[in-house]
Amino acid sequence: MKKNQQTRVTTQPDYRTLFKKYIEKSKLNNNEIIGLCPFHDDKNPSFSANLETGLWKCFACGKEGNAYQFAEAVQDRQFLDNNGNSRMKHKKPVETKPEPTIKYNKKAIKEALQYITFNLPDSFISKMEKVRKITKNTLEKYQVGFVTKEKSPINKNEIAYIYKYNDKIVNIKFKHKAKGKNRYRQIKGGLQVAYGLQGLPDDIQSIIITEGEAEVLTLAELGYNAITSPSGASSTKFLRYHQDLINKVDSIIIAVDNDQAGKRFEDKLVNELQDKNVFIANYPDNRKDLNEILQKDGAEAVEKVLSNLETPPEPDPDQETESGLIFEGDYIEDIFKDNSEAPPEIIGNGILPQQGVSMVVAPPKSFKTMMLLNLGISLAIGRGFGFNGERYIFDIQEPQSVLYIQAEMAYYRTRDERIKPMLRSINLENFSTRFYLTRQLPFNIIDNNNYQRLQRKITQMEANVIIFDPFVSYHHAEENKTEEMQRVMERFRELNEITGTSTILAHHTNKNKEATGGDKIRGSTTQHGAIDTVISINKTGKFDINIEFEMRYGKPLDPQHFKFNPSNCWLESLAKDNPNSINIYIKNKVDQAGEILRSDLINDLKNKYNKSEKTYYNRIEKLADNGQIRITENGKNTSLKPAKNKL
Repeated sequence: MKKNQQTRVTTQPDYRTLFKKYIEKSKLNNNEIIGLCPFHDDKNPSFSANLETGLWKCFACGKEGNAYQFAEAVQDRQFLDNNGNSRMKHKKPVETKPEPTIKYNKKAIKEALQYITFNLPDSFISKMEKVRKITKNTLEKYQVGFVTKEKSPINKNEIAYIYKYNDKIVNIKFKHKAKGKNRYRQIKGGLQVAYGLQGLPDDIQSIIITEGEAEVLTLAELGYNAITSPSGASSTKFLRYHQDLINKVDSIIIAVDNDQAGKRFEDKLVNELQDKNVFIANYPDNRKDLNEILQKDGAEAVEKVLSNLETPPEPDPDQETESGLIFEGDYIEDIFKDNSEAPPEIIGNGILPQQGVSMVVAPPKSFKTMMLLNLGISLAIGRGFGFNGERYIFDIQEPQSVLYIQAEMAYYRTRDERIKPMLRSINLENFSTRFYLTRQLPFNIIDNNNYQRLQRKITQMEANVIIFDPFVSYHHAEENKTEEMQRVMERFRELNEITGTSTILAHHTNKNKEATGGDKIRGSTTQHGAIDTVISINKTGKFDINIEFEMRYGKPLDPQHFKFNPSNCWLESLAKDNPNSINIYIKNKVDQAGEILRSDLINDLKNKYNKSEKTYYNRIEKLADNGQIRITENGKNTSLKPAKNKL
């Protein structure tokens, strides 16, 4: 009996049977099961469980845990008893990852705060109290600021609305009058979170989503909790930062403007929040918003609107969450006077801008996938790729979280013949959770279920860059039909906008051997018009390739020569006619080794090149002076290390 008990405890638990029993509309995908979450009224498959580890999470309601916690929640005594009920008592709770580092333009915010005063002019306070019914106490609570013409960079009196997230100022939105109309501008690179978070109580039970910062302050005066989007009625992207808040409240009231733009915004919000307890505020036909009702009809009329709510109609499952014509932009005088820094490119030299799309095109067996794997790993490390003796061709300043989605690589051969050789010379701890390579996974991005699952995966791993290899495996459109391919490319662009990611697509060349740049792309020319950079590969020898760039942004890049190193599966800039080949060799050796004794490297150089020892010392010193490598002293030994990364 003891032997049987021991066998029962140590054998792999049957996670598949457990989850299949309780997950409706479940689908298996390799070692993952996806379906409707049993812990809330789930209408779109939001629940995902790993059948190897038993770990699970719902990306809608936020609940997560291990298989034993799941079994206890659904009261499956059979699973617990069969797999050792005592495990539940000793099983450590699933550790939650620390809050991700949120990137925003701190420098621009710091500069803007220098000319914002929170000692508001009496005339401004008086106007806000009279017109908006907003008192000085509320203005101070929400840290509303003011900029005079003398201090304003655009020479206009402006109201400054402070956006806070986790008690930090992450964005500022300015408002001024021009030709009788309200004009707005934001900090370039500011975080697109909701406005009004600093006024919400910890025990919040209901929240109003309205349109405009002034409406948030007006509702606060009346005792309501409200937030609004930094983009007004143009986007629901702000919701992705506030899932904890959305899951916490019992009800959500949508009270946006009573116009066409507001109606579109309302529809988007309803579709985004379709599994939540949502209500709609209806205004009299002659009133645009709650503030107008307050000014003309009084506080009781506002309370009446917010107490006589309607439930939204059932959402259309095929409706897209970010649709509708949106006129969002800036007047040319504001653009001319705007000196804020642009967000850094994902890959420098114009190769991959923020939220950009790049396409790598090549004939079969031209090291296309090898280059993309090299590039994906380099992105995850935060270190440039393709050093040409002076600089990196693929300049990467910051580590990125990379989701590599592929449909052709067999797991074991990819693992043993590609991934492991690439990683042997790299410190895996620096980026092990920033690079995710899928098993063979083709799907149609136009399909809404696939599209939503992809968005959940991006959110789950907080991905910055998505690589699709090959492009043809992720749509079912006819490549030569312009309208079909236009919709496909719009979907990829839409994905970037909604998730804040950048995309690299791997594609095949057409049969025209004389074509160059984007003209090499197989299929409709719509693809060419929808991407920012075309990287075309030509194989020129057994292990040699030529790479050409056609870019929408940045200075034109000269063609680059790479040689594939079969021992480590890296493409290296080692063209024989390159006068900087020694520098390249030194840089690659140091990068691949992680750390190497200078004496060992010089001995290696002596065996490879016919130069003086002094030449090698000078080359190493010059690379160190240029910040390409580091020289460190350790007793009598001098070591060489890669340039410091921003990890």
